[in-house]
Amino acid sequence: MKQKGIDLLMCTIQGAVLVVFLTAKAESAGADTLEGELGGESRSWHVLRDGQTSTARFSNVAPGVVVYQVQGHAEKKFAIAESVALSFTAMNGRLIGTPEVSYFPENSLFPVYSNQAGGKLTLEHLKSGEDTVAVKGRYQGSLERLEGIGKDASGGDSLTLDLFFDVRLRPGDEQE
Repeated sequence: MKQKGIDLLMCTIQGAVLVVFLTAKAESAGADTLEGELGGESRSWHVLRDGQTSTARFSNVAPGVVVYQVQGHAEKKFAIAESVALSFTAMNGRLIGTPEVSYFPENSLFPVYSNQAGGKLTLEHLKSGEDTVAVKGRYQGSLERLEGIGKDASGGDSLTLDLFFDVRLRPGDEQE
C-alpha cells in the first residue's frame, strides 16, 4: 500500500518557530503556483493538494478573524528544501498585523530565511466561499538568514523576495 501522507511545514518565526504539520500529497495536475524572484532569480512554487487536503489553508480564529497559510514547493511533491511559506491574518477581509514569510533553502528547518516581521503584502483579491478561499496578491521584502531558534539573523546574509500568488485555500483542520 502506498504511503499517502507527507508532512506539511508552515514555519512562523517571531522569537520561536511555529511548525504545523499537515498530511498532503500533490495532485499531478491543477496545483496552484506562486511565482516571483528570489535573490534575483526567477522561481515558481506549487501548492500541493489531495482531495480536501492542501498546503494552502485558512483558519477562522475568532469572529471575522482569519489566518491564511500558504506553502509552496519547488516541485509538485513535498520537500522542505527550496519551499516558501507565507502566513497572514485578516479581520473582516482587511489585513491586520505583519505577514510572516520564510524560505527554506535546505531539507531541514534551519537554516531558514525569514522576513523578521518586515516587507509589504498587498492583497488584490480575497474572496471567501463555503469551503474555499481565493486570494491573489504580492509580497515584497527582504528575508534574513537564521541559523536556529533564538539566534539572531546572520549579518548581511539576506535574499530579496518578490512573490506573486493566486491560490485557492482550503479550511484548516478545526473546520473539517
